[in-house]
Amino acid sequence: MIICFDCDKKTKTLLDDILDGDDYSAYDEIIVSAVHNLYVLRNRMGDSGSVVLSEGNAGGSSQATSPESFGTEAKTRPWISGSNGKKERADVEGPRSVPTFFTMPELVTEDISLAPLVADQLPAGGSVPMREWLFGQYNKLLPAKASCRGLVSLLQDSPDGVELERARDRVSAEAARLCTYLAWLDERHGRGKGESLATAFPKEGNEKSIRRYADQFVGSVNKSGALSGILVGLKLADKVSEADGAYMLGLTRAGLAFARLANPLLDAAGREAPEGKFSDEEREFLVNHIRENVAVEYYAYKMVARGVLEDADAPESLKHWLAQSVPLGDGSPPSEAYLGSQKAGAVSRMIDLGLLVRSHEGPHVRYQVTDKGQELLAP
Repeated sequence: MIICFDCDKKTKTLLDDILDGDDYSAYDEIIVSAVHNLYVLRNRMGDSGSVVLSEGNAGGSSQATSPESFGTEAKTRPWISGSNGKKERADVEGPRSVPTFFTMPELVTEDISLAPLVADQLPAGGSVPMREWLFGQYNKLLPAKASCRGLVSLLQDSPDGVELERARDRVSAEAARLCTYLAWLDERHGRGKGESLATAFPKEGNEKSIRRYADQFVGSVNKSGALSGILVGLKLADKVSEADGAYMLGLTRAGLAFARLANPLLDAAGREAPEGKFSDEEREFLVNHIRENVAVEYYAYKMVARGVLEDADAPESLKHWLAQSVPLGDGSPPSEAYLGSQKAGAVSRMIDLGLLVRSHEGPHVRYQVTDKGQELLAP
């Protein structure tokens, strides 16, 4: 169902600020969540006209709604963002460590068939249409790291490549178990919006989010018959061969090297307080790899950094700056939601790499290019 409505500029700015976070990937998800929350609040308020949101009013009116009346789930299960960007409750009664599927394996590098890695070449004119940028919903790099580790685990038994469907099924299922652990860490250490480790990972038992993770962070075959997904887009994995119509998936040399780098979260070895999503070595490796081999992504980073440095340092202003400064590509004009998603995806990946930081000024979001990010613009 499609519903259109008038939206004033202030509300549109608020929507864009929310979209720029890590919790939602499209306007419709924000609106649906807002309607559901309003419905719950209205029912909770009943005739009392109020809802108690903290236990500080324990001595108040007996008609007030206490946190306990919302059920134990609200107190024991944190919000997480699934691979579709929607917020869901995470089951915290799960593993208290990283599944061994993703921990540093005893890598067998000999006799593993590597997928080809062919560096991008910028088209004539040196610009890349926004339609050719990585899909905006490939908005986190930790899932890419986990999937590279997962493929290494599978390649131990299938050195000539892993059948695509097997890789999708196994890696996404294990990623759901990892999500439960990450959500537990998020709750334990009070990680809020924008800091969640579990963002973009699929929730256990949610087949839709597991399938979406498989499509976006493992790999899928698009309408033209080519492999797609963040691993392929970043040239970390690709087709090794094709047997009986089935694609055999393997890591590129860059994907294997990235998988082998120690990670402060996946290789925490029992530490409850992870030092961060990535080590400096991992970030440096990815930035150098992208600079040398993934011209499309590197171009996107450069344009985002340039826009922010030219004072387009808020979600709405940056979106419009990119729309005016980057060719959009052939076809009908992209929607505002598409432009916002493409911008938000590139921004989020840059934040993961330490090239950009996001800050909040009241309800508004501001971006700042880091010293590492400014190096993107160096000749």
